[in-house]
Amino acid sequence: MDNPFALAIIVAQQEALSKKLTDKHRQATRMKIANALETSGKYNPVQITEFVRFLNKIIIVENTEYNDIFDNHLKALTGGTITMGLTETLNMLEREEGIEIGIKKGEAIARHDVVSNLIVKLGLTNEQAADVAEVSISFVKKVRKELEAKK
Repeated sequence: MDNPFALAIIVAQQEALSKKLTDKHRQATRMKIANALETSGKYNPVQITEFVRFLNKIIIVENTEYNDIFDNHLKALTGGTITMGLTETLNMLEREEGIEIGIKKGEAIARHDVVSNLIVKLGLTNEQAADVAEVSISFVKKVRKELEAKK
């Protein structure tokens, strides 16, 4: 198949039909897909690697030996462009994404708490609180509405 997402749909269908698939079967499936992408000649090594990253979120293989085999296979397919194991790379990328999400959530909570304190403890207006906290007036209004709902 020329369309990698069609391959992903097939895999998703297989997964949905049988939750009893073994790691060995999942390994064989992802090898076939990686080979199909490479033999189509339509994708460069980076595109194949990125698709496989997506693919590994659908086809989960927990066996580290299979993951090592797949990493080596992918290295051969992409001409050695992968310098660390795929599983290791994916884990690193997911950790980085998780950290970024955590930082953003933490910043949002901190802004919310600051605005809350400006309203409750200092009695600032929406405009004053927005100016001091460097947030939008609509954000301050939202916080104020939440505070009033808690009363």
